[in-house]
Amino acid sequence: MSSRFNTIRRFLDRLLSSRTVRNIAWVFFGDAMSKAFQVFFTLVLIWEFSQADYAAMVVFQSLRVLLSSLIGGGINSAMIRYGAEYFSTTHQRPLRLYKAVLRLETLIYLAVLAGGLLLARPIALWFYGRQDYGNVLSLGLLAGLGYLMIQTQRSVYQAEERFKHFVAAQWVQTLASLLYVCMLAATNRMTFRLVAVGQIVVDLVVAAVLLTGSVLQSRASPQEPLSNGRVWLLLRTARWLMAYSIALAMLSQMDIVMLSRLGSESQLAAYGVAIKYYLLALMSLGSVHAVLLPKFSHVDMQDHHRQWVFVWRWVKVSALVAVPLLIFDLLGRPLYMWLNGGKYEESFVIWIILSVGVWIGLIASPSINVLVARQAFRTMFILGVMGLATICVGNIVLVPWLGACGTAAATVAANAVINVTSLCLVRWSRPTPAVESQ
Repeated sequence: MSSRFNTIRRFLDRLLSSRTVRNIAWVFFGDAMSKAFQVFFTLVLIWEFSQADYAAMVVFQSLRVLLSSLIGGGINSAMIRYGAEYFSTTHQRPLRLYKAVLRLETLIYLAVLAGGLLLARPIALWFYGRQDYGNVLSLGLLAGLGYLMIQTQRSVYQAEERFKHFVAAQWVQTLASLLYVCMLAATNRMTFRLVAVGQIVVDLVVAAVLLTGSVLQSRASPQEPLSNGRVWLLLRTARWLMAYSIALAMLSQMDIVMLSRLGSESQLAAYGVAIKYYLLALMSLGSVHAVLLPKFSHVDMQDHHRQWVFVWRWVKVSALVAVPLLIFDLLGRPLYMWLNGGKYEESFVIWIILSVGVWIGLIASPSINVLVARQAFRTMFILGVMGLATICVGNIVLVPWLGACGTAAATVAANAVINVTSLCLVRWSRPTPAVESQ
């Protein structure tokens, strides 16, 4: 018994002394606090809005994330990948890379935004089957600009492994949004339009403050060897990573798009409630990605065997998360109903399906970061297309039969295709970075 106790103690000592574990724990704590604020934000909307207004808010939030992810997801991942490698070897901030990314993302977003605003009603009719969602689409696209800039600045913190700043940026944005909504609720002025416009203003102001303080007022050192030409070469090299991020961003919002077209407004609202808790449960996944992407980008983590040893240890430990998920699925209905009200009873069944996706995603989460480190960008793009095809076909087949539960099942299946396949690739494939990235 004593030897077993000593073994456990040594394991815990090594675990707690690990810088990676400490970083994940810190980001997880920050995400947990931020998600708690977001849950309260969501509950205020659920309590104050009708189902029609809440369904519109689900679409608005989806669009706010979608366009910014389509444009910035891959570019920011490339910036983290190369910025972390550069910063870890030279101990200099790659400011030319940061500013080039900001310019590129802003120009692309403004061009797409102009077209989206001009064609808002036709796009809304085509995507959601409802022309009256044109105003919702316009507001969602406007909100995406500030959200994109905030995520870009957080990517800068991530590349430099400044995780306290990474967390603080999210807290500022979330708390500001929460305070604004609480003010509207306290003054009985809760309308969809006021909430949406407030979100746009909050995101833009927070983005301007963060970027000005960290990047825009800073100047690259004359000795910085990362030239402008080298910056654009790195970004061109990562074009398949950007294509993968576009596919993944489309996949992440395709559930809302498909259910809007194939389901009812009440089903969309019920799914919108469940997906909020799904994203809350995935907060640990975001913490893992935030820490492991720059970690695997370091030169000393390029060995394939070392990468797999880390991933396999992760799989064995994270598999235990099935236990608390199962307990909540079996016993958590009264709490869920108390929080969300009887009109969203169907939402708990949707959550149970989505909880399977939480477990699969957490187990396989490091594998995508390994593929990024190996620069297997083309392979990742193929995985993204496979996942996107899975969620589209799954919704078409399952929604007429199962409603919002069908959308949840298709979402879990699509993400499982990406996560499980990437895990197998990390174990058995040996990609050549110079070939894969071209």
